[in-house]
Amino acid sequence: MNERLARKRRHGSAQLILDASLGFSLLLALLLVLGFDRLRPTSAPQEARPVKVTQTSGEAPPSSGPASRTLNIGVTPAQPEYDDMGSLLHKLGEGYNYHGFPLEDLGNLAKISEYNTIFLTCSGVAEKWVKQRLGPADRPNAIQVIVDEKVMKQVSDNLRTFVGNGGTLYVSDRHFGLVEDAFPELVDRRKVGFGRVQTVTAEVVDPGLREVIGPRLSLQFDQPNWRPAAFAGENVVTYLQGSYQSSGGGQQTSPLLVKLRYKDGTVIFTSFHNEKVNSEVETKLLRYLVFTAVTAKVDAQVTNTMVQGGFSPAKKSIFGASKDQASLPQTYHCTKQGQLKFVLAFQSGGARLKLTVVGPDGQTYTEEGTSTVTVDVPQAIPGDWTYTVAALELPNENFAYTVTVGQK
Repeated sequence: MNERLARKRRHGSAQLILDASLGFSLLLALLLVLGFDRLRPTSAPQEARPVKVTQTSGEAPPSSGPASRTLNIGVTPAQPEYDDMGSLLHKLGEGYNYHGFPLEDLGNLAKISEYNTIFLTCSGVAEKWVKQRLGPADRPNAIQVIVDEKVMKQVSDNLRTFVGNGGTLYVSDRHFGLVEDAFPELVDRRKVGFGRVQTVTAEVVDPGLREVIGPRLSLQFDQPNWRPAAFAGENVVTYLQGSYQSSGGGQQTSPLLVKLRYKDGTVIFTSFHNEKVNSEVETKLLRYLVFTAVTAKVDAQVTNTMVQGGFSPAKKSIFGASKDQASLPQTYHCTKQGQLKFVLAFQSGGARLKLTVVGPDGQTYTEEGTSTVTVDVPQAIPGDWTYTVAALELPNENFAYTVTVGQK
């Protein structure tokens, strides 16, 4: 009996030692695994960043993700005697980085469709479009060209499709013919012509632009045969107009800066070149035009929504925001009691803006957001309504936005 008990005790001790050894081995293995895991190099989690377009030449811009505010701007090459829009965009900062592409690429719909905003700076005819040259070789300025009609038809069709799909075109002076061929229904044939070398005093017709640069602007035309903005119709907004001496003699009055609406897109046409714009007022005009171009799509959406809701867009202002700075107060004079709608529109993707509206009685309305923001006033009283916009968060300086006031 005692021996049996002793055998049980010896067996229990051996089992205990075996269990302890096993446990120690498992613990040692776990420590080794943890040690190796700590020694293994780790990679930091990748932060989601908006795709930024960098300035290149002749390359397709990268596609942007759904949260990106990438503008995908394309600019045709600058000519010494004409525009250098790329220089102006560069001064506006990283938010306006762009891709250069040759004018010939307008014949390729797939290439231009990679952009949402294209600046066609003034220049001559693309070499690949020329079918025949006429005139003396020793007088290049006197040489006329005959273009390939089939190629030009393709270019016209591409531009019309690009704009119709929501794209924005900024076109100046001697590329009037491209817009004329692409959108013949918007051309005012009575105004089509050419201007002489001269200085024109332009009247600022658009109320929003007038608040930025004043009622008049002096424009210098130092090249002959420049083109007036001969467009008209319900889908045409005139910003500047003036009286000028035509190449054929006589005085003509015509728009000099217009915005055309076609389906979901926009065309901005200027008769003047930006490299001749040196004054502070004229620089403000060019900034305004760039902001107009990059906000054209959201602006069109706001206008359509207002009209469908029975509102008449009574005033539109376009600005460029800087961090921690509020815009200067703007005023809308309400002549009768009724509904007012204030819409702050901008592209989403990293920005947060705040709209503040103050009525004639001092009542304040405030809304903020990361995309289009609306303040509705059901029973607006007559008088002056002021509104300001504050930038709470911005992806870049000179961030463009619009404010539209509608009345019902």
